[in-house]
Amino acid sequence: MSQSDMCFWLLLLAALIVLFTGPTVIALFRGVDDIGFIILLNAIAFVTLIALPVAYLAAIRAVPQSRGPYPPTTHHQ
Repeated sequence: MSQSDMCFWLLLLAALIVLFTGPTVIALFRGVDDIGFIILLNAIAFVTLIALPVAYLAAIRAVPQSRGPYPPTTHHQ
């Protein structure tokens, strides 16, 4: 195997790792409540490429964890 072939395969492997772990990384950075669902979709996407767009959409559209009451609640008496 020549050096250019090895470089190609390593770059392809790195690109696939980034592609398939992307939804989980996005969900982690966003602080999504149901991270387990995103990881499950990611695992399914690893087996079938069909679920990969679904995993990205779920990671982007999932609701982040609440960081307290938003909007602030006011109590009027």
